[in-house]
Amino acid sequence: MKVFKKAYLILWVCWFTLPATFSQTYSFKINQGSPYANTGQLGLTIGPTFYTGELNSGNFSFSRSTSLALSFYGQYHISNVVGFRVQLLGGFLNGGSRTIVLDESIIEESFSGAFLEGTFNGILNLSNLISHYKPTRKFFFYGLLGIGYGGWYSSMLNKVYDFDSLEFDNPLQNFNAATLLPIGLGFQYRIGSRISLGMEYTARFYFSDMLDNTVGLYRNDIIHYLSFGIALNLGTGKRQPQLPRRPSPLLPDPYIQPTPCDPPPVMNPPPQRQPVETYDYVVQVFAFAQHKYTAEWIEKRYRIPVPVRLERDGYVRRYLVGNCNNLLCADRLRDQMIQAGIRDAFIVAYKDGVRDHIIRR
Repeated sequence: MKVFKKAYLILWVCWFTLPATFSQTYSFKINQGSPYANTGQLGLTIGPTFYTGELNSGNFSFSRSTSLALSFYGQYHISNVVGFRVQLLGGFLNGGSRTIVLDESIIEESFSGAFLEGTFNGILNLSNLISHYKPTRKFFFYGLLGIGYGGWYSSMLNKVYDFDSLEFDNPLQNFNAATLLPIGLGFQYRIGSRISLGMEYTARFYFSDMLDNTVGLYRNDIIHYLSFGIALNLGTGKRQPQLPRRPSPLLPDPYIQPTPCDPPPVMNPPPQRQPVETYDYVVQVFAFAQHKYTAEWIEKRYRIPVPVRLERDGYVRRYLVGNCNNLLCADRLRDQMIQAGIRDAFIVAYKDGVRDHIIRR
């Protein structure tokens, strides 16, 4: 028992420290903008239960040892890998029969009963742990590890056959409760954004040898639960915006120079020296006409090392960086954006705060 408790505690520690080591390296790719993290489920499962104990040792049969159970659960995913589940499970138990010879009489032992338990479980999404989460993924394999408390009412039946082949029933009824440790594996398949179907197997180790009202070979009786379930996904109905990998900036319409008419000859006054025009230069990184992203979102999404600001022009939303008073400064900033992966960045000149012309080099 002590060795089992220590091994279970070590397994609990590894269960939650392993995903943490992955998240140190892949935290941005796993959690940023995820439609799976911070979501939940409400589910219903049903399936057969199998019992492991003294009365089934060496004489297991489906007809005598199989019963039915039903459970309700609520589940929450704190990330793409780790989640928690609270579950209420109830069902029936059957076991036996075992034949023994006592005082020259043949005794056939069997039992039946009902149980109810509540558990708190940690969920580890193995699919998202091994491979980065993708919004198009529909199959999810996961592991389950938990702790809980259960109570059961069992009725033991002794059939005694004497020399006259007469049959006597000697019922022994009892109610017990104990701590239990569930561990299991399962998978789910998402049908759309709201419904999931799944299958799960759990072995539920009880810190008791009295599930069958028989003490002896097994120090911990076990309930095996093979369930089939349906779940309502919460928080996944809103469709996430899809971004192009390399969005191209929206360029202004080309300017067409009208054909001038031949004016009558005039005497021009002597030319006057015009003052030198001064411009402010910025670098445009993106522009969209349909999506409404914030400047902070663009800055975090594409890891832009300088502040991004938003400029609106009708339906067009332009995203700009920098504010230079000469082309040398603007060229350096544009080259920095290209090295960061934004290959379509270009320079825009402003005069007196008004967009004047673009510069491509």
